[in-house]
This record gives sequence, C-alpha cells and structure tokens, in this order.
Amino acid sequence: MSNTVFILGAGVSAGAGAPLMNDFLDKAEHLMLEGVLGEDDPIFRLAFKAIAQLQSVHAKSTLDLENIESIYVAFEMAQLLNKLPNMEEDVEKLDHAIKRVIVRTLQESVPFQILNDTEIKSWHVMSNFVKFIDLMMQRSENISLLTFNYDCIADIAFAQQGVEIKYCLDDSPQTGVPFLKLHGSLHWEAEDEKITCPIDFNSLNIVGTSRPIEARLIRNNDYHLYYKINTPCIVPPTLSKLQHHNELQSVWRTASSRLSTADNIVILGYSLPPSDLFFRYFFALASLGHHRVKNFFVVDAYPNQGLFNRYSSMLGPEIKRSRFSMHQSTFEAFVARLSNHCGNAMSMTEALEIYKRDWRKYEIQS
Repeated sequence: MSNTVFILGAGVSAGAGAPLMNDFLDKAEHLMLEGVLGEDDPIFRLAFKAIAQLQSVHAKSTLDLENIESIYVAFEMAQLLNKLPNMEEDVEKLDHAIKRVIVRTLQESVPFQILNDTEIKSWHVMSNFVKFIDLMMQRSENISLLTFNYDCIADIAFAQQGVEIKYCLDDSPQTGVPFLKLHGSLHWEAEDEKITCPIDFNSLNIVGTSRPIEARLIRNNDYHLYYKINTPCIVPPTLSKLQHHNELQSVWRTASSRLSTADNIVILGYSLPPSDLFFRYFFALASLGHHRVKNFFVVDAYPNQGLFNRYSSMLGPEIKRSRFSMHQSTFEAFVARLSNHCGNAMSMTEALEIYKRDWRKYEIQS
C-alpha cells in the first residue's frame, strides 16, 4: 500500500470549459460585453474599471494585469492601503467584486447535462478519474486529492459515481476520499468565520422552488449551474490566506498531514504561478518529516522551461536529484494511461514508475 497525493490545478478543469488563469479575464470581459450578466453587470464593470486604473502603476512598477490571481492580489493590497487612483469611494468593494467575477465566470464557462430533470451528469474525463481513484482505494491504496480550483467539476463526478468524499472542514469523524480544496469552493458558504457546505451533490433536487442550484438551458441538453450561496468561500492565492486561518485550518492541516507521509505526489495542470507564494511555503513546511518521497510528478499539457525551473527551484536536492519528473500530457491522456498501468493489480507507486519509464518526459532545454 502506498500513500499518493494528487494535486489538481486549473489545467485539469480547463478540459471541461473552465478558463485558465491567463485567459480568465478575457472570458469575464466577453461575458460583460455580451450583456448576459444581469444584476452582476455593475459588479463586473467596477472590477474592470479598477483593473484599468491599475495600468497607471506601470510608470513605476510592473504588474501582471492579464492574470486573475495577480489582479486578486492587487485588489487586496489596494483595499488594505485604501489606495487606488480614482477609486477611493469604491476600493472597499473590490474584494466582493473580484470574487463575484470569479464565481460568475466559472458558472458561465462550464456546461453540464441534466439527467431525468434532477441528476447532474459529470464530465466524462473526471468520471474516469474518479473510477480510477475508487479502484485504487478498493486495493487499499491511500489516496488524497488537493486542489486549488474553486469549481465543482470533481465534486459532481464523485457524487455521480457514488464515491464518498470528505472535505475535512472540521475535525469531526468523516469517511471517504479526502478532497481538500485549499482555495475554497463555489458551493461552500463562508459566514461568521465558519465554512459550511450547504449543497450536497449526492442528494440534489434541482427542480422546485427550494432548489439549491438553478440550472439554465444554454443549448440542446447543456446547462449552466448557479449555486445559491450568499457568500461563497473564495480564498486568494496569496500569503493573505492566513486571514482565513480559523475557517480553513482543518483543511490545510489535513493537507499538510497527507503531504508529509506521501510516497507519491502527482501534480496535474498546476503552473505554480509566482503570485502563489503560499503554496511554496505550505509545501516546504507540510513536507517536513522523515518520510521519503518516491515520485514527484508534474503533468502539464504545455510544459516549458519556465515551469520546469519554478518547480525545480521549489524542491530540495533529495527529490530534485532523482525523484522529480515532468511529463507532457493532457489530463485525459494521463488518466487513460495510468488507469491502464494499474489494470493488473499493481500499486500506485509501480504504475507511476512504469508511466515515468514509458511515457514522454519533458526534456530540459539547454
């Protein structure tokens, strides 16, 4: 039996339609210009007005104004300092505005199908991944999932496949696959310094007046889902996450515990952006201990020298020397190939070793 931690980044959800961090604002602006946002329209316009004002910093500094996470960081700092040109009266509204932009853009980007008017059909690639996780758990493999994604693509797949998950929002006894959403979730409610999960995808009723989710038909049998959450738990990818310490303490501590005993760490579709200092420090401290990592996998559809260097600079010599490898693959191809390797009742560690040997490894550019 081995301990494996899968870390899911935005590249995983992109296959289902979710925008990546670098094109998130393009999608959000397109929605605003289409005029489909209704009551969210003034909120989007406020956010984009603030982004335009950030252009003025380029006279003395440089900001990545194409990346939604960088914008989130800049808005937090503007709110802390109460300083943004021509926005003094609205700067306190920016945190709510950027969160709403994130929530609504994701809701408008990922289509789902509805079965029998009540059941949400999950994305087939994620369903295959869940089946694979379930198979490995039945073979006594110890598996945990960490994610930085706010969307509910994986949550819905687990529910449809009947595989129980636990979010570890508190210390109460729970059963299921640990699914640790370090940045929060669209369907988590944040109120009174407490995070709750009022939407249960295992027992949904999306018809009727009391439904927790509104499904709007967009074409054929494709729907967009809108979660009825007053204050979604959306946490920025910065060290200021520490202000959410009390609410997400159990999630982060469980993730830390899983990383510290991991034999295999598999990172899927996460670009390790420079703005996410939190993960670098979190990984450094969470991985403390005497347990030796056998495989540190990074799988990305478009690996490059910059991505390789960012991971390489984060890792210590023991992992970097012989256990770190980067592989070029889509999430779908990775799931299919790894499932095939695990088909003969081998352990996860053995399957990863075969994958590393047989599949395309990213070659370091000189």
